[in-house]
Amino acid sequence: LYYFYDALIRLQLVITGKQPASKSVKKIKSAIGKFKKWAKNAPVNFQHKRDLIQELLEVVRRNTAEAESLVQKSIDGATTNGYTNEVALGNNLFAVYHQVSGNESQSEKYFKKAHHAYKQWGAINKVRQLEELHPHLAVSQESMTVTSEMKSVTAQGIGNKLLDLST
Repeated sequence: LYYFYDALIRLQLVITGKQPASKSVKKIKSAIGKFKKWAKNAPVNFQHKRDLIQELLEVVRRNTAEAESLVQKSIDGATTNGYTNEVALGNNLFAVYHQVSGNESQSEKYFKKAHHAYKQWGAINKVRQLEELHPHLAVSQESMTVTSEMKSVTAQGIGNKLLDLST
């Protein structure tokens, strides 16, 4: 896991402009090589990690078409294999990339997906952090929950009579 998180941290520093790419690319490529090798023997555990690191490297290289393809591949792999935390992380990192690039609509799309995955995973503090940074996430989730609960209560009814919500 060290190589995974080390590569992701380095990539985020480069994407956000806090570190030059020249300082990190060699180590990032080395990590990709390790994950490629490990993925041959245990694809369920390592392929989506390799795809996520590769995706972010493509972002650094400004190859956004390849990055879009890889982000979906990495998120699909993480979803299929039950790595909800890495689904959240992948969406979050890609949202940051779009935010830094000035593409707010794509950024919000990926922050929303990250928020949902963090919530599924139970990362409550991360959910709160995203809601503080993006208040509309909290509002939309809250209204969805209330609406869902109301539909559930209304549909169940009481005996033969439906629940009268106005009284």
